Amino acid sequence: MQRALDMFVIEGIQTSIPIHQRIMADPDFVLGNFDTNYVKKFTEEQKAAVQT
Repeated sequence: MQRALDMFVIEGIQTSIPIHQRIMADPDFVLGNFDTNYVKKFTEEQKAAVQT
């Protein structure tokens, strides 16, 4: 999946590929440590990291 996301090229429009790449690289996701609140928690952590 990571390789497919890295090779994907779409020009002219925004896509959600970058967030999928960050999720696939997240250690918790890779280890299977996630639940139905994962995306909310992940996006909040990403926002906090950008503000710091």
